[in-house]
Amino acid sequence: MFTDFSLAPNRKETKVEINGPYGVHDTLRQGFKSVRKEFTAGHPLEPVLSSTENKIKLSMMRNNYGLHMPLRHIMEQKIVGMPKRLPVLKSSSIAMDTLLGKDETIDVEDFMGGKIIGVFYTRC
Repeated sequence: MFTDFSLAPNRKETKVEINGPYGVHDTLRQGFKSVRKEFTAGHPLEPVLSSTENKIKLSMMRNNYGLHMPLRHIMEQKIVGMPKRLPVLKSSSIAMDTLLGKDETIDVEDFMGGKIIGVFYTRC
């Protein structure tokens, strides 16, 4: 029953991506270049911190409520994360926000009505 609370990620091999023989983006092999994919939403350590917080939350659930609670919470997140509407219709993520606890906080998206992508702000 060992829980890892380290903030640094495990060491993995990094692969250098070579675009093409001349250093130009190869559209036929890699698809169209997207500016949205190039911008990061934040600091590189943010995913590590959020996964560590999630592990801590799940271990606290296990210690307080028993082994079934983290399993139930993960199962509910998977069920709520499945698409339930046709792709044409707009779907909301109120249930996922409630499970993750985002309904108790006020973020930029709540009062500006859009999402932050990198350093730019877009209206949805």
